[in-house]
Amino acid sequence: MVPVDIDVWLDTERTGNQITVIPYVRTAEEMKVHYDIVLLRKGTSIKQSGNVLASASKPGGMGRMTVNTGNGNESCRINIVLQTDGSKLGQYEFDCPS
Repeated sequence: MVPVDIDVWLDTERTGNQITVIPYVRTAEEMKVHYDIVLLRKGTSIKQSGNVLASASKPGGMGRMTVNTGNGNESCRINIVLQTDGSKLGQYEFDCPS
């Protein structure tokens, strides 16, 4: 892994029983970051990937995913893998917001 100072977090927007999850990345220096995101829930997965330009002054949003909160007892995880120039920057795992 490439040693880089990185912050990754989830922002959320709630509408009724749906939550839109927006992952963000902030890096100490400006760089193009490739992301692969997998949301796992009830044996199914939603995948997104792309590129974002991130820096300390301008965090990069990594897509949006909307999930139904359902009964709240279902296991739900979000896995994010970040790379730059083919080198892994890090892997991050979150519980889905409820």
